[in-house]
Amino acid sequence: MAEQGQRASLDARGAARWMPWVLAAVAVFVLSFALGARELSSPDETRYAAISWSMLETGDWLTPTHNLKFKHWHKPPLTYWLMASSFAVLGENDWAARVPSALAALAAVIGVYVIGRTMHGPRTGFLAGLVLLASPLFFAVARLANTDMPLCAFVVWTWVCFVRAMFGARRTKLWFVLGGLFAGLGFMTKGPVLLMATAAPMLVYTALTNQWRRIGLWPWLAAAGVFLVVALPWYVVVSARNPGLLGYFLEYQTLHRMTTEVHKRTEPFWFFVWLVPLGFLPWIVMVPSEIAASLRRGVGGSREERLRVLVPVVWAVVVFIFISLTTSKLATYCLPLFPALALLVGRGLDRALDGARARRSVLWLGVVMLAMAVAAVALSPVLFAWAHVQRLVLIHGVAAASFLLLGSAVVIASKRDRTAVGAGLVVAGMLLPLMLAARLVAGCEDELRIGNEGRELAELIQERMERDAGRYRDGVVPVMYRSYLKELPYYLDMPVTCLDCDVEFDYTRADGTKVSFYTDEELKALERGYYRWNGKERLSHMMRLKGRRLLVVTDRPSYEDIRSSFTERGQPMVYFVDEVGEFVLCSNHPDTVVGGPATEGLSADEKRDTSGPAP
Repeated sequence: MAEQGQRASLDARGAARWMPWVLAAVAVFVLSFALGARELSSPDETRYAAISWSMLETGDWLTPTHNLKFKHWHKPPLTYWLMASSFAVLGENDWAARVPSALAALAAVIGVYVIGRTMHGPRTGFLAGLVLLASPLFFAVARLANTDMPLCAFVVWTWVCFVRAMFGARRTKLWFVLGGLFAGLGFMTKGPVLLMATAAPMLVYTALTNQWRRIGLWPWLAAAGVFLVVALPWYVVVSARNPGLLGYFLEYQTLHRMTTEVHKRTEPFWFFVWLVPLGFLPWIVMVPSEIAASLRRGVGGSREERLRVLVPVVWAVVVFIFISLTTSKLATYCLPLFPALALLVGRGLDRALDGARARRSVLWLGVVMLAMAVAAVALSPVLFAWAHVQRLVLIHGVAAASFLLLGSAVVIASKRDRTAVGAGLVVAGMLLPLMLAARLVAGCEDELRIGNEGRELAELIQERMERDAGRYRDGVVPVMYRSYLKELPYYLDMPVTCLDCDVEFDYTRADGTKVSFYTDEELKALERGYYRWNGKERLSHMMRLKGRRLLVVTDRPSYEDIRSSFTERGQPMVYFVDEVGEFVLCSNHPDTVVGGPATEGLSADEKRDTSGPAP
């Protein structure tokens, strides 16, 4: 018996050594798979990429801008810094734009492992990391170039520091200092929402478990001090340089986002009641029982056990209440509670590997996967009637088959007491269709409405700029008229002239007064440069300069307006070039031009395509 116990202890130590490396290897493979296959989606991914490109081009790392000059204060700069750094190292491409999010997802998975290992052992951490990785919403957001996954990573590592301070082998209060650092970085990623996912539930947990005396006051003060040192300097500097900006951050971007409908993201309070279970399939089936079990152990277990099991429960509940009460809601806002749910499920699966009673959890996971297969088959007629993309049908079919086959295998494995095999099959059954979908949607972005028109327009413009190089005396100039695509300068790798474009120059306070982001001198400098918004008259003047070819991006109504309005000697001046989605590309010269290096001096008939000015 003694030898068996010693052998089991050695096996456990060996598993503790290889588990984090296996988890990291699996996560790297999953998160990097086809990461750059799909083009950036509009408007979010393209906006972050455009601002990061502009930051890299201007060298101004304090002021986020797009198109090199237009200020953009919606978010703090850390995500832009990460993305611009990725561009500098890996080149300006869609894959490099997503690398920061993928690395943040990897950090979140490893952080969940550390929390699970600290509280319950390496197997709980390993299983919790796999559960998080194989969650549909987490997988999807890890492949998006935006702020949500970096925020999630900083939330997780702030919690890592709290848990290590409370339950680690060396329970030093210095972990609070490091936690303040991660919290400050999270605040520099997305602002005050970081505190709602970390400080708020931590304080609630401390109050519920009566840990004030155990922690003491100084660790909290030290954490707050480090947090302020990391989080505040950028806000202080840019607010000093831009009067009125502090009110924009506090009032418009924080208070109004939480309490008003001004951002047009209003959803009912029960929005996340259905979204969280959908994004956490099939693992969500274990969450209610694990919360109930945690509460039972919290009441009837030992004091140490009570302190450990309540951590993910309080974390998840407080975050869920907060995001449900805020007026502005998006699907990605619930991401910071997914690590807590993964820890609950990871602990449940760990217990399932040891006890016959808990094996029913794995059985239920298999049943849910079978239900997902049935739902996929039931929705097939609706999908096939709507879908015009063969790959979407293929993704649907593979997902249904994976859920059916692997769900059946999970049920069989759990019935035969192969719980570990069943849990592994659930992970595989989720990751396989998710990874296949990530690969197959590439090339179908337009049909699925998840791409962006800016990339295709940029390709059309670049093709003509290369073809017409030297043909026009003053070159080929791209222009946006009454339609502003932030991504167009990023894809063209050059600034684009804007006329009457919808660019944010100010914000409106609650009392109706407007506060400008620019000083009078800055506005005059913009007007003197290539950024002009005096509209139709300016475009008409530019169209008449025949030594230069304009390639104008606009919407269909505006195109129809200028085509009928702009004439010269009774002849139209506007030529249709191409159309991408709701945008039209037109020019003051026909697409086919006969002539030498410059068209200056050619007759009107020579300058016009025989096909006419419009389709």
